[in-house]
Amino acid sequence: NGDDGEEKLPDDFDISKSLKVKAAIEYLTAVLRALGLDNFTITPEKRGGNVVLDIKGEKLGVVIGKRGETLDSLQYLTILASNRTEESFCRISLDCNGYRDKRRETLDALARKTSAKVIKQGRKIALEPMNPYERRIIHSCVAEIEGVSSRSTGSEPYRKVVIYADKPKFDSNRRRGGHGNGSGARGYRRSEGFSTSFEREYKRSNYSPDENANAGEFSKETVDTEKNATLYGKIEL
Repeated sequence: NGDDGEEKLPDDFDISKSLKVKAAIEYLTAVLRALGLDNFTITPEKRGGNVVLDIKGEKLGVVIGKRGETLDSLQYLTILASNRTEESFCRISLDCNGYRDKRRETLDALARKTSAKVIKQGRKIALEPMNPYERRIIHSCVAEIEGVSSRSTGSEPYRKVVIYADKPKFDSNRRRGGHGNGSGARGYRRSEGFSTSFEREYKRSNYSPDENANAGEFSKETVDTEKNATLYGKIEL
């Protein structure tokens, strides 16, 4: 899918003694207090081989932001602050009042709904741009669904997931030109031809030799008269 996998914590990692975790908590606490927040707690936890700083409290919507954008930005800054120490690698992420779990459920539902639409329509669908964490959730969910696959495309911060069918469908009606069963232009021309044949048959059944002969004689006389008129006209000039 094009997204890098997660690095795991060492088995002997002690979260209570980690200098990186301590630096991250100190930085995060200072930022939250600068935002005017006081009633909150920050608890470090191990989740899936990573360290999660779980923020809990009241009126923390400003920390989460729209679709977690503020929380993601704050997480990035916290990681930079923790990397000032010389301790070995430690992946740190932030959560706030259970937002990550709720977002995961939303993304899981989105992946399944979009996959069902892709299978039905047989065409690929691109989702909105997401961060690497959310893209991994989409990829993991799609991998469990038969008949569809996913890949990441684009560059950050606009990188997105595209879900596509393993066996795309083709519209056979488009290749036939949409006529089908003699309808459309062909049917119209066939009907028009029948009307023309009927008119011809009607004219033959009402044919009059005398009238036709008279018409021929009249036409001949008319032509001769026009020739003479033209000739005399030239002489007069």
